[in-house]
Amino acid sequence: MRTAAVVGLPNTGKSSWISLLSGQHLESANYSGVTVEMKKVIFTWRQIEYCLIDVPGTLDFSNQKDEEKVISEVFKKEKVDIIIHVINSTQIKSSLVLTLQLRHLQIPMICLLNFKDEAVNNHIHIDVTKLSRRLSVPVLYGSSLNKEDRERCMELIESLPQNVTYRPLYNPEADRLFQRYVLCHPMDKAIEIFEHHYPQLVEQEKRSAIDSCMKYVSGSLWENNMKTCRVDQFLSGSFFGKVILISSVVGGFLIFLYLGLLSSEMMSSIMNQLPQIFVLGTENHGFVHDVIFSALGSLLSFVPLYVMLNIYQVMIEESGLVSRFVLISEKTMRNFHLSGKSLISLILAHGCNVSSVVHVSSLDEVSLKKKLVLLIPLCSCSARLPVYLLFAEHFFGRKSVFVSGLLILIGILCVLIFSELIAAFKKDKLAKEDLIELPCYRRIQLNIIVKKVIYQSAGYIRKLFYVLFLVF
Repeated sequence: MRTAAVVGLPNTGKSSWISLLSGQHLESANYSGVTVEMKKVIFTWRQIEYCLIDVPGTLDFSNQKDEEKVISEVFKKEKVDIIIHVINSTQIKSSLVLTLQLRHLQIPMICLLNFKDEAVNNHIHIDVTKLSRRLSVPVLYGSSLNKEDRERCMELIESLPQNVTYRPLYNPEADRLFQRYVLCHPMDKAIEIFEHHYPQLVEQEKRSAIDSCMKYVSGSLWENNMKTCRVDQFLSGSFFGKVILISSVVGGFLIFLYLGLLSSEMMSSIMNQLPQIFVLGTENHGFVHDVIFSALGSLLSFVPLYVMLNIYQVMIEESGLVSRFVLISEKTMRNFHLSGKSLISLILAHGCNVSSVVHVSSLDEVSLKKKLVLLIPLCSCSARLPVYLLFAEHFFGRKSVFVSGLLILIGILCVLIFSELIAAFKKDKLAKEDLIELPCYRRIQLNIIVKKVIYQSAGYIRKLFYVLFLVF
């Protein structure tokens, strides 16, 4: 079996490439010491078995965040034979720092330039041959949505040698100085010692190497799409732009929440009619109606709501709105020891706590995940609203709607207070967010939404039936 680690920046399409190469969905596996999930999939290509590992998105191995520690643990404990580095074709420069660090591991690797269609549409030209020659690494320019690129990628992986030596991309003077260390140590150890002795020189050489690689990339996403720049400046820089962006995200949530609740009521009414549709004996009719169909209806009635919130989540992520929303909310949320990304989870929690917890698993920082799992139950999800209205109408009469709204606000206030208390007791700080380029706006593709929603919803339904099986 050959083990390949799929590495890249966040949101570069690593999981999509794994699904394309293997034709399978990913399974999660926890690594010791942390709760960051490592996802694996095993498949066979031309009678050779491959194991693909989807490691967390990272910008720089030198960071000391949980994800970087997990990645280091993967390369230490797993026998990684191949590195597959997935790069966003519209943001190549941002990924080259990680590319240079991966070369230093002295493991055979290939670079996958993803989102070719977006780069072509934005008039970005990449000389793949010269870029590959400069990096001394095979480079594939394609898209995870193109099935023909699967065979091209697997042929590149198959052609990789078992042992490689990637020399650092230093200028001649620095390379002569580095040669002294190569004579005494293996290449990976020599690089480590040299970087320790000459940190400033190494940083300068990295910048020079990145600039030399960018000579083979002509055009820029923002140079060729000034409208996008102006939209982002308006949305993130002006008050009215921020209001429009927040209204779009929150308004979209309310629309899909309404559709989810409406479809959940329809599902509930259908489940209530099932005992009458089936011809049941009088002896077991009461048991079937009161126990089996009631329990099944109570569980399945939440499936349409879960599906609708998944559709909403996938749409705002694929369109690029999430990154802009996180950007404008980051500063405010950090005042409460939360991140901008956590705000999306808290918004989803007011629709369905289960959907919110699923979204939390996509976040990067482990301490933030643990905190959100504790805070999400404090949010008033849609299942609690009928209970609020029932008690509010009984005790407060005409003021029931006002009181129910007040209870929702109290839940939000409790989230902020408990977040402060957790931060005070643990005395830890959120890691500083890495600054990367904003992803471009993308057209929402129906096939991507359908695949992601079906996969996530199928897992939720499967767990529901596990619960029913254990109960009955």
